[in-house]
Amino acid sequence: MSSIISLLRFGFSVLLVFIIAQSSLLYWMMGNNTTQMDRAVNGDFATSILISQMAIEGNKLRRYEKEFFIYVGNEKKMSKYKREWQESYDKLESMLNSALKGDKGQWSKQELKEVENWQVSLESYGSGFKRVMKDVFQGKITDTISANSAIVHAKERFKVLLKGTAVGGELRYKRAKEDIKKIDSENQFLGMVFLVTMVIGVLITLSLFFIIPKAIKTSINSLSISAEKMSQGDLECAIDIDTTKREFRSIAKTLERMRISQKTFLQRIKHLEEKA
Repeated sequence: MSSIISLLRFGFSVLLVFIIAQSSLLYWMMGNNTTQMDRAVNGDFATSILISQMAIEGNKLRRYEKEFFIYVGNEKKMSKYKREWQESYDKLESMLNSALKGDKGQWSKQELKEVENWQVSLESYGSGFKRVMKDVFQGKITDTISANSAIVHAKERFKVLLKGTAVGGELRYKRAKEDIKKIDSENQFLGMVFLVTMVIGVLITLSLFFIIPKAIKTSINSLSISAEKMSQGDLECAIDIDTTKREFRSIAKTLERMRISQKTFLQRIKHLEEKA
């Protein structure tokens, strides 16, 4: 470049572009990581925990149901397991309602549809078991085998929730782990990009650090050599104005005019001496 200022502008413009690109990439990737982290933590991990809790309460219901039927005819034991079953049922119902309202976890439309199916499954099982309990307490069902036979259809409908929560919780947990791996991979990539752009920025700065002083020194040395030649009487070598950096061209032009003036003056003196 013919101008040191142009060189400086070019160098710092490139640096500015790298800084803006680096900042933009960092901002974009941080936003993307935040979204993924939110999905992993609030979406997948939180939801997988909730689904796992649903699965636990669902299996508790089945356990209390079996215990209730084992103690058919024992009022005290039946009352105990009826109460525990109802508490577990209420917890599970509350979890399903929280999921459908969006109070816990993040759910897609398809996932909410699945939760609705779980809710229907729970209600069907609940109404079936309550009907059997009523018959037991009224003495219509008097033994465990009859009670188990009466609850078969309700248990089949309840499998929708039990199987769904078992698979759904594991699926969400795996997806959360995949999100975390992806976030980690993107963070490593971001670190690499940041390092590369930083190295490039340092190289540009070092280049300017060496190129600009060299350009100034070269121009000054060239003009100094030309001035020294002129002081020694060598007026034949013209000053190279075109290749001189723009900031030193006025000095180069001045020296060139001085060289021409001195050369013309010496030629006139020589011509007068020849006439004399």
